[in-house]
Order: sequence, then structure tokens, then C-alpha cells
Amino acid sequence: MRVPEAFRSSAFRATFAFAVATTIATLIIFGFVYLQITTADEDRVRAILVDEASKGADYTEAELERALELRLTRDLRRLDYVALFDSAGNPKLGNVPHLPDIPVDGKSHLIANERLPGAADRYEPAVLVARRRADGGVLLLLGRSLSDSYALRATVISALATAILPTFVLARAIGMRLARRMTRRLAALHETIARIMQGGLQLRLPLRKSPDEIDQLSRDVNVMLDEIVRLMAGAQRRREYRA
Repeated sequence: MRVPEAFRSSAFRATFAFAVATTIATLIIFGFVYLQITTADEDRVRAILVDEASKGADYTEAELERALELRLTRDLRRLDYVALFDSAGNPKLGNVPHLPDIPVDGKSHLIANERLPGAADRYEPAVLVARRRADGGVLLLLGRSLSDSYALRATVISALATAILPTFVLARAIGMRLARRMTRRLAALHETIARIMQGGLQLRLPLRKSPDEIDQLSRDVNVMLDEIVRLMAGAQRRREYRA
């Protein structure tokens, strides 16, 4: 089969469609993982911060300071933002030197660039929550860097970029192997049919041990050939009887 004919064959089209479908399925899976990383993790962080800020607003100032100091001590990776500000916005405790430009509404807000705690020159996306105590005297700020989440996103994108071409090539190779098997099978059927048309009515289309739709069609053709041979034999006997 010449190359242009191969590209026009149904086997090539089926193989190409299989490779494309497999690649698209891979993209969908990676896309689902990416969405889970980008939304689920961030939503979890937001919910935790809002809940902690709500609970912290009911603490006494002394209890709040102890809780925040403990939180800072446990934050070995320096990813948490913790701060207390007075009513004038001056810092009293924590690792945030100034009040970020976010509403003081007890809700979570995404900041595109916030200096990481303990790093003078590193800025990362972060989720922050600012909430004022009932007496208005102390402002509580809680936050969490999203650097880990964004790093994981970059890893997923990198993995997708690395895997997409091998996935397509592998799917194409598997499809080509299946297509070649089907082409050889159809070629054998075509050769047998050609020999039958040339007079070899004793021949029958080959059948496999594990039948499929093509075997079912071949079986029907074989039954039809048996009937033709039977009718031809009966006609021959009638002619001989008349003679």
C-alpha cells in the first residue's frame, strides 16, 4: 500500500482517532487533577483561616497572644502569617510588619504578592483574613502562603508537558499494531473471496476461535456459500436426470 493510500485508509483514520482520544483523555485527567489542586487546597486553607479567625476574636488578648506565639513556634517552614495590630494599625505581635490592603471583614482574601515570613526578598501568593475584636482594640490577622500549592501546580503542568507527547506516540503505536492486525485479517478475507469468485466454491472464509462481528459476517457468508453449492449440486443432478 502506497503512503498516500495508507493515510486515506480506514485503519489509519481509526488509529489516529484512537491516539487523539487517548491524548484527550490524558488531558482531561490532568486537567481534573490540576483543578483539584488549584481549588480544593485553596478552599480548604480559606475555610480553616476564616474559622480560626472567628474563634480567635472571642479570646482575651492574653489568650490570643499565647495562641499566636504557639502558632509561630510550630511554623517551622515559615508559611503562616500571624499578627496582632492595635486600633491604629500598629503591629503588636507577629511576623507581618504592616497591615495588608485587605478588608477587615473576617473573610478570606487572596493577595498576589506577600512577603514570606522570615524572608526579606521572597514574595508569594497568600490567603489572608483580617478580623477585629468586639472591643475594636485589637486586630487579628491570619494567613497562609500558597507557595506549596503553586509549586504543586507547576509540577502538574510540567508533568503534563512531559507526558503528553509520549502518551500520543504510545497510543499511536498501539493503534498501529491493532490496525495492522485488522488489515492483515481483512486482506486474508479479501484474498479468499477473490478465489471464491474465480470458481473456488469449496473455499470458506476463515473463522477465529474467539468470534467477533467480522467472524459473524464470515459465518453468514459461509452458510450462504454452502447453500449456493447445495443448490448448484441439485440443479446439476436435475440436468443429468433429464439428460
